[in-house]
Amino acid sequence: DGRTKLIAELQTRKAFCFDLETTSLDEKTTEIIGLAFSWKEHEATYVEVTTDAAGKAIVEEFREIFANTGIEKIGHNLKFDIGVLQWQGLRVASPVFDTMLAHTVIEPDQRHKMDYLAESMLGYTPISYDSVFGKTGEKTGQMSLFDEAEMSGEDVETGPDFEAIARYACEDADVTWQIAALLKGKIKELDQEKVLCEIECPLVPVLV
Repeated sequence: DGRTKLIAELQTRKAFCFDLETTSLDEKTTEIIGLAFSWKEHEATYVEVTTDAAGKAIVEEFREIFANTGIEKIGHNLKFDIGVLQWQGLRVASPVFDTMLAHTVIEPDQRHKMDYLAESMLGYTPISYDSVFGKTGEKTGQMSLFDEAEMSGEDVETGPDFEAIARYACEDADVTWQIAALLKGKIKELDQEKVLCEIECPLVPVLV
């Protein structure tokens, strides 16, 4: 099926970018509702995950991919994604490359959010969080969308827009993949490869 082909493809890659969509921003209690992967500019693949035993089984299918020490996993603010997967029982093994961490090394006084990097480095404005998930005040996470629909007895069509979530997640993965390529070039120019790739990034899974 589609996931089997995706996993087989990921196993042939030296690196891929991934992004999780979750029901909240609490690493310990959140549930995964989707995984997005990108390994080529302007392309990404999304896997929808249900918040039940079947969904956990879907995530489990990617265990070996995340644990593979021969594949670099790229992401933005990987501490969150790795933390979520760890609480789901999956280990994300080094090597990893965190674009937020890389940008912090290069421009410590600048902003490091993905949207800012996309605009400043790619000249591109990504789909906004609020346009997909709505305004969440202090941004306590996406769970409010699911809770509100459930409490009001609304059906799926008036709940979360899963197609919009898929587009948002795929764009995140693709944009992060593109940003990573640029940051790697800058890191090399500044001779900061040792600091980032041998000290900073390997510490991310350890700190999680």
